[in-house]
Amino acid sequence: MKPNNKINYDIQFNKFKSTPLLNDSEIPPFENVVKAQKIWLKKTRLQMIIRYSLSCIAVITIAFVGFHLLRNKPQQNPISKSENKVILKDTSVIKAPVKEWDIAYQKFKINADSLTLIKMPSGTSLTIQPNSIADSLGNLVKGEVDIECREFFDPIDIMVAGIPMKYDSAGTSYTLETAGMIEINGSQNNQKLKIAEGKSISIAQMSFGGNDYNTYSLDTKTGKWTYQGRPENKAIEAAKKVYEKDETVNSGFPTQITIKEPMENYITPKLNTPKLQNESNPCFRLDVDKNTFPELAIYNNVLFEVKPGQGFNSTNEYWDKIDLKPGIRPNEYIINLYDMGNKITAVVSPVFKKGEDYKEALAIFKKYEKKELSKVEEFKKNLNETKRNLEKLNENQRKKLFEEQTKNRKEALDYGTVVRTFTASEFGYWNTDRPHDFISPKSKTVRIVLDDSKLTFSQLFQIEKNTNTLMVNYNFSINTYNIRFNPNANNLWFVVVPGSKKIAILTPKEFSNQIANNDGELSFKICDKEFNNADELKEFILGRSPKKQD
Repeated sequence: MKPNNKINYDIQFNKFKSTPLLNDSEIPPFENVVKAQKIWLKKTRLQMIIRYSLSCIAVITIAFVGFHLLRNKPQQNPISKSENKVILKDTSVIKAPVKEWDIAYQKFKINADSLTLIKMPSGTSLTIQPNSIADSLGNLVKGEVDIECREFFDPIDIMVAGIPMKYDSAGTSYTLETAGMIEINGSQNNQKLKIAEGKSISIAQMSFGGNDYNTYSLDTKTGKWTYQGRPENKAIEAAKKVYEKDETVNSGFPTQITIKEPMENYITPKLNTPKLQNESNPCFRLDVDKNTFPELAIYNNVLFEVKPGQGFNSTNEYWDKIDLKPGIRPNEYIINLYDMGNKITAVVSPVFKKGEDYKEALAIFKKYEKKELSKVEEFKKNLNETKRNLEKLNENQRKKLFEEQTKNRKEALDYGTVVRTFTASEFGYWNTDRPHDFISPKSKTVRIVLDDSKLTFSQLFQIEKNTNTLMVNYNFSINTYNIRFNPNANNLWFVVVPGSKKIAILTPKEFSNQIANNDGELSFKICDKEFNNADELKEFILGRSPKKQD
């Protein structure tokens, strides 16, 4: 501070109080100051004695009341300093009954900035768009992300993972019958991630059955399944065998397979109508291999336009390596740019500059289209001739041919595979199911006995033949349940033996015999065998070996 702003302090009230600077004429005589200090000291001593006495009385009163309260308070276990940790309770309803049986995760590392296609061993595929994964605060994440997935297809998969299948709708309780379930999770540096707001993951799941299945998502805290709409179903038919051409297609399996396609479905041309450049998007020119990309080789001055929304902002003109591949949609390609160890991936489309380049591309396309359409007409002409020749075959040959085709179609219907496509707006469990109302004609209260042992358990599992679901019965007293069942169906029952990798089982035949006695008790036999994984359980309970993946 400057000297003319200097402040003096008055000590008269035993506390600092700022006052303006005093003039020499205002300073009191020294003896008056000493007199005032003596009076103040006397008052201060008296005040201190009074305050000290009151403080002692207050402390004694508080101590007496506190001792009385503590004396009458219920005793609690003391917590040491080393025990004052906050323990977060596991609130998930997903509880695997035996750790070794649980379904393992398939783990993948992806780049959150890139378009990614994940293919599971079952043939299920997941498409993750760039910039669609966020952290817990909703901020988009960049770079490498860990994705883990696992699938569930039958009652044993559901049981060993501990997934609830109860579904309540309009006051009615159902059990969900699954046509395939998938769990998807994401993390980065061991921190859980989520799907960004407004984004989703496209899932094409290998499945089976008819078209009366819906899509549901699971709240793992409440166990509640929420209806999310209907998936798109696409049947993969068996190969047809008459006057057909071979065509290799990507059917969604991990590898390409060859199927037969009839002549009537012959589709040309392969070219797409030329697109005009959008000058607001990044665009660049590439020299592409004519043999690899014949659909681009017929054009001149092709440009590649970066699709918006990918965060592509590079202006680099020189790259160590450039890799161009067909995309998953028509007229789209995926480009990978490498420079000094760095990689940029983007989805691009071939376009043409406004003016002569675009006009020339349109002319080339129309000429090619006309040529290809003439091929189609020639193809149809040959097809009609083939059909006329077929009509000349004798009746027995045609009948045999018809029976063969009918058999192939039936096999495709009964044993073929269905791809169910839907979108997931969040990580977690997604299921294609149909609600099954297992209102059985009979119900009964029974007590379960395990080889006359005294083991106790809370869950009784029930599988009814020809349904792909697991019903879980919960006891209302020790080992006692109120069960519902159809006496005309094959009812298989089992429990997990506590503290072991064994089960106790009651076969359909044994159940029919015991329930007919009407004595209110069912005797389960504990299996001698220990089961090490879900596959061994499937073979034992469902009577089939697990499907081997290619």
